This record gives sequence, structure tokens and C-alpha cells, in this order.
Amino acid sequence: MSAFSFIVSFKRPFNLEDSGWQEVSGLMSELSVEEYKEGGENGFVWKLPKEAKYKNIVLKRAMESHSLDSDLMKWVKGALEDFIFKPGDMTISIVDENIKPLRTWNVTGVYPVKMESSSLHANKNELAIETIELAYRSFKVENDT
Repeated sequence: MSAFSFIVSFKRPFNLEDSGWQEVSGLMSELSVEEYKEGGENGFVWKLPKEAKYKNIVLKRAMESHSLDSDLMKWVKGALEDFIFKPGDMTISIVDENIKPLRTWNVTGVYPVKMESSSLHANKNELAIETIELAYRSFKVENDT
């Protein structure tokens, strides 16, 4: 089996499909619980389900000279520099060798919360990496096969 290939697509506030990301992380949901101690019951504590919590999505790739002119970077800079938020929707799909989706995460309410550049070292021959962190409302997973 070969390494995973994946495509990140933004559906709103602009249309953009991008397979140039080196890493995507943060696709995690967790149900928070509230503990309730019932009077007279000392053998256990009830754990009652509450809301789902989602970790931020982190996208990483090699920095490109033209990337600041892209719709994606204008959206990120608009949020972080001008405090203009336009939440959008995105999909993250793992694809096979024929670019057929195997699994897709449909993410809603996405907006940028962080942009970071890797450390720059004159004495190292490394790629400069840009990182974008996105908060979101929720996601749903689809098995596309």
C-alpha cells in the first residue's frame, strides 16, 4: 500500500481545490461528559453526554512565493489582519491512485484562527513551511467506496 494522497477543497466562501498540502491534522471529535453523583450511590458516577468538541484543523505545506495572492491566503489574512470573518465549508478527501475519494470529511463553519511560518535558518537547507489553523463548527465522515 502506498502513502495516502489527499485533496483539500474549500466550497465557501470561494471554490478552491488544493492537493498541495503536506499534512492535515485535527480531524478529531470528542463527546464531553458531565459527571453526576447520585445520592446514596457510592459504587459509580453517572457520565451524562453533553456537546461534541472539535480540535482545530491544521494544514501544512511548503511556502510558495505566489501563495499570498491566492483566494485562500486572502481569506486567512482578512480574518487575522482585518478581523473580517467569512466562515466557509471544506472537504478533506483521501483519494486512491485514480483520484477517486475513499473517505471524505465534510467540514462546516470553517474560519482561520492562526497562520504560522516555520523558523528560518540560513545555515540549514530546509523548506520553509507555512501552517494554517482553522476552527470549525462540525464535520461528518463519508465512506466513498
